[in-house]
Amino acid sequence: MRLFAIARYLLEPLKASPLLSILGFSLALTLAEQVGVVGIELFLITALLFFCYGFALLDHAMEGRREPLVLSTDMLGTFATRSIGSLLLVIIFYCATEKLRQWLHPAVIFTLRLLLIALFPVLIGGMIMTGQFIAALNPVAALGTIARIPATYAALVLVLCAAWAVPLWVLHSSTFSLGSLWRADSFLPTQVFGLIGGMRGVLIGLLAHIVGVYLWLATFVCIGGTLYESRWELDIKAAAAPERKIERANAELARERDRTMDQLHAELRGGYFVKARDSVRKLVAQSPQPIDEYRWLYARAAKFTDQRLADHLAQMLLPLLLQRRATGEALQIARQRLAVSTQFRPSTDDQLRRLAELARAAGDPATASKLLAEVEAQASSAAPPSGTRPPE
Repeated sequence: MRLFAIARYLLEPLKASPLLSILGFSLALTLAEQVGVVGIELFLITALLFFCYGFALLDHAMEGRREPLVLSTDMLGTFATRSIGSLLLVIIFYCATEKLRQWLHPAVIFTLRLLLIALFPVLIGGMIMTGQFIAALNPVAALGTIARIPATYAALVLVLCAAWAVPLWVLHSSTFSLGSLWRADSFLPTQVFGLIGGMRGVLIGLLAHIVGVYLWLATFVCIGGTLYESRWELDIKAAAAPERKIERANAELARERDRTMDQLHAELRGGYFVKARDSVRKLVAQSPQPIDEYRWLYARAAKFTDQRLADHLAQMLLPLLLQRRATGEALQIARQRLAVSTQFRPSTDDQLRRLAELARAAGDPATASKLLAEVEAQASSAAPPSGTRPPE
């Protein structure tokens, strides 16, 4: 399941905005190869902006966002530090493995580069988690991150290696080497055009750039997606995650309820109990779940100094609870009301007797006696005195 969850992130760079960015970066890199010394600066700027966009996509995926991300120069200021460090690492790794070509078999170089790609996510992930480039290079921190999500990380490595395997194999099986371009005449404008085989070579180079840029962006997105999928294990607060949306909705609901209770409290303090009661009725009438509305209103009103509104809400809530057979909750509310006001009674005699029966069944005769005290008193006063005959 983790494998498919991560593999679907390979499609993210193929959306409209990222795909246009891929084409733009690829054209810029192809142009940089043809304009000589000036192309070095263009190449570095393009590579830096490309890695900034890659990190922006990573953060985008890590936040759980699904809408396409548009390339912006503002990303340079936000992700420049991470991008420079990562770009240097990629260049160092590539140059180091390229130097080993003269001593090692191409298959060994191919395997080594796949291993480096497998380690790249944990370095980038460590950079994201710690916020520091040097700390991300700490092997203890890297292994600690892997240990927290071993199965998910293994799935990520499998996805990335499968995506990179064919392009890397084509690169290693090719007789062409980028090192052959490092010649004095290649730094003159249009000289690379002849070295790589004319227009055919340019088109092949453009296609190679498109594939390479896509793979790097897919790598960044897969890393971000893995962090998002493992947000519970890594304690990441993803802004667009479902639980965060629920938290924001709950926070907004809590603020709205606070405003409602402030209004009701002000009406009670002003001596407008009837107005507060009418406000409650209007609020409940607008709710799709009246019983839930009564529940939270009662829970908040029970904390007021003036308990009249809480008594009224309890009288409204008890029949709904009894109707839904939430007898335990109904009995608990009756106990709370009687503890505060001994004069509290349910709105009907049927509800009163039902609650008294529930109290006796729950082994609480004291609550049953409190509920029936007024009924028993009325019955006693209505009964004829002892020793007298009822009227015929």
